Amino acid sequence: MLLAYPDEVTRGLRNENAHVNEAARVVAEAVQKVTEAALSGDSWDDVAEPRAEYDEALEALKSAQQAYTEKRKALALPLLRETVDAINAEIDAGIDFNSIINKYSTDKNEQNLDKGGYPVHPDSKNWPGEFLEAVGKLEKPGDTSGPVLTDMGIHILYYASDIPEGPHELTAEERSALNASALYYYQTLELEKQMEDWMDEYEIETHPELLDN
Repeated sequence: MLLAYPDEVTRGLRNENAHVNEAARVVAEAVQKVTEAALSGDSWDDVAEPRAEYDEALEALKSAQQAYTEKRKALALPLLRETVDAINAEIDAGIDFNSIINKYSTDKNEQNLDKGGYPVHPDSKNWPGEFLEAVGKLEKPGDTSGPVLTDMGIHILYYASDIPEGPHELTAEERSALNASALYYYQTLELEKQMEDWMDEYEIETHPELLDN
């Protein structure tokens, strides 16, 4: 289940968000300096100073992200406490979790509402780290989590069932999606090849004297 952050949270995080963005910009610049030093330097010693700047910038980014996360939690949980308590009361009363999802969740995806939720693997790259950590703490079907805050929103997780091990039999919908993805990939490769061929046929002339005018 996914709950959206109230507008008050977004407004209250403006300063922290600006700090994160600025720290990320500094990290990007530091990466560029490391790359340039590696390309132009004669030894690893030439990279030492920009690499130290990168490490410092990265630590500053982590600190800014941590401050953002802590401020978000402090702002969001009190504002959503009443909703979370109502959800927990319905869970404790034994109300079907899918019904609770339909009532409260901002995620109206068909997979979430009508198809039993999302499959999640501990090694998945599709979910934030906080989400996967909370999933790992659910021990058996029927378990639920407390509020889990990520950039996507506030999650309340429900352990619905286990997916049997072994090969997965693709549905017609999954097969169609994979075929469309593969077609797009190979069409893109072919287009890039054609563009490279066209560029090889160009005869480019340069006229430096025109730059003086």
